[in-house]
Amino acid sequence: MEKKSLPDLGRYKAFLFDLDGTLVDSLGVWMEAYSEYLRRHGKVPCSPADLHAEIGGFFAKADGAVNMNEVHMAHLNEAYGIKGLSGAESLAQRDAILAELYMDVRFGVGVAEFLRHWQGVGRKMALVTLSPRFVIDICSNKNPHMMSEVILNDVFGEFVFSSDDGFRKKPHPDGFLLAAKRLGIEPGECLVFEDAIYGVRSGVAAGMDVCVIRERHSAGQRTEIDAQATYIIDSFVDIL
Repeated sequence: MEKKSLPDLGRYKAFLFDLDGTLVDSLGVWMEAYSEYLRRHGKVPCSPADLHAEIGGFFAKADGAVNMNEVHMAHLNEAYGIKGLSGAESLAQRDAILAELYMDVRFGVGVAEFLRHWQGVGRKMALVTLSPRFVIDICSNKNPHMMSEVILNDVFGEFVFSSDDGFRKKPHPDGFLLAAKRLGIEPGECLVFEDAIYGVRSGVAAGMDVCVIRERHSAGQRTEIDAQATYIIDSFVDIL
């Protein structure tokens, strides 16, 4: 692929990371969780790519709702004709499936080495994700594959911001701006690592440079992603 120039990492005072598709190879896990949820209710899910687009649309419709995760599950139920379940009940079922699947996810290529290096030199870092905190807890404290390489709690400490924290979700800039404020770093001195268009838009809206990690589930968004990204890499190996 033709890359934009690689980032001069030394010029940034803080790195802000997305989780799914950026640090961990887990976007397929989310589509599998939604597919399994539908199968358990006797529905036939569409292809992973189409389901990914559908779920993105349901999140867009739920944007701004305080209980966004519950609302988007209600939209999913309506679209597939699943009756008799509230959004909260549906969300609990999806999350139970996710909890099982996340026990087997892995870091992306080069991620553990990158985090260990920059943690070792004292670079300020934060995690800003749409994933709920129970997912972060599994990745940090329960998943044996990930824990054998890096303990995320040690890397990010208190600077973890999730969809449970009440700020407006990506593509709004709120999560990244909150992270920069808590770290005590100006937005223009932060580098965001992302993989999907909502996250890229969020970082750009926050006034930050954005380094995109190519991710197979974002292939349909590639034209816009490439246009908005400051830097593009295939994996963290490119910048080790």
